[in-house]
Amino acid sequence: MITGDLPAALGGRPVATPSDWPTWPRTSPATNEAIHRVLNSGRWAISGHSRGTPSEEEAFATAFADFCGSHHCVPVDHGSSAIFLALLACGIGEDDEVLVPALTWVACASAVRRTGATPVLVDVDRNSLCMDPFAARATITEQTRAILLVHLYCSVADLDTFLGIAAEFDLSLIEDAAQAHGAVWRGRKVGSIGRIGVFSMQQGKLLTAGEGGACITDDDELADRIYRLRTDGRRLRPNAQAGRAGLEEVGARGSANFCLSELQAACLSAQLLELEELNAVRWESARLLRTALREIPGVTLPVSSCGTERESYYHFIAFVAPEFFAGRPVEALCEALTADLGIEVHPVYDPLPEHPLAYDLQAPRSGLEGVRWVRRHALALHHPILLTGELGRTRIAEALKRLQRSAHLLPGTSASPSC
Repeated sequence: MITGDLPAALGGRPVATPSDWPTWPRTSPATNEAIHRVLNSGRWAISGHSRGTPSEEEAFATAFADFCGSHHCVPVDHGSSAIFLALLACGIGEDDEVLVPALTWVACASAVRRTGATPVLVDVDRNSLCMDPFAARATITEQTRAILLVHLYCSVADLDTFLGIAAEFDLSLIEDAAQAHGAVWRGRKVGSIGRIGVFSMQQGKLLTAGEGGACITDDDELADRIYRLRTDGRRLRPNAQAGRAGLEEVGARGSANFCLSELQAACLSAQLLELEELNAVRWESARLLRTALREIPGVTLPVSSCGTERESYYHFIAFVAPEFFAGRPVEALCEALTADLGIEVHPVYDPLPEHPLAYDLQAPRSGLEGVRWVRRHALALHHPILLTGELGRTRIAEALKRLQRSAHLLPGTSASPSC
């Protein structure tokens, strides 16, 4: 292990190179077999003719519902579609308001806008990175109809408090677990606790088919509504005979096509087989990395909300105090770490009011001090770094130590004073 020399950004030898890290997504014999099975099946879409056996989508929906501990799973084409359909199924529309954390991916706000409702931005708790329940309560009005509660990066939101708020104000609590496949809160999988849970299976996610998503719920009526909303109003034909259409036409207002292909569904079923095992590896690796980073002055870690029994790690997040890194801004620190580690290290999302992909959002009704603090202090590493064992953890800790010793030599201006 390299010690005592300059970071790569300052002319030293890098701690690691891109080839030292695993790629993602990754395939497996089960994934390859599943794809070839569908290619030769004669049915590539749920809208195709039945083969007289359950479709790949049905198989995945059953398996993922079981995995999450929910009664129903409706697969969809994208995570943003899952949010949109969940909101529609809950009756959200024009003149309604939906609370959305101001620190999240832009699709959370844009999906609300697609329903005709207004996304109302809410500050986050700087310890968990998730929506602050006190700020949320203060933002509720007579037009508020739902809370889109995002479990962000590697944290679980304060479900205890938000369940109480939703019940008190008669709001639909929709859990966005797009980054939290397999996280556990009070013995239950995240996503199964609110009225509807939504997931993304985009390329970078812990469970992926390149693109994809899902809604889960225990409510029979909501499940049927979501199913028909995403299938042009059609519903699964019970016991469809081979050679007949797998869907029957029953109708649903405002419906469209948001379906997965059979290839994607089969890929997800195969990937699901190893999700728990890989999550356990990531969790243990993150635990040991957190222990190592706590020894570095100025580095702290997020804390999930009360009741969290196991996080899942879409990204590993660490907070760095600029005053311990010669006052350099987080962007400069991330660039230096990227050069030294051979993998991208980046800041968290821009606050939604300032995000270049977010449009026409109303100004927040209260301050976003938590969001802005997190944006100035947090750096993020994608989850494959947690699949490398002790060597990966050692490299990351060493890169941060080297950077701290030499940060004063980095070009650029100092960061603004920490709040």
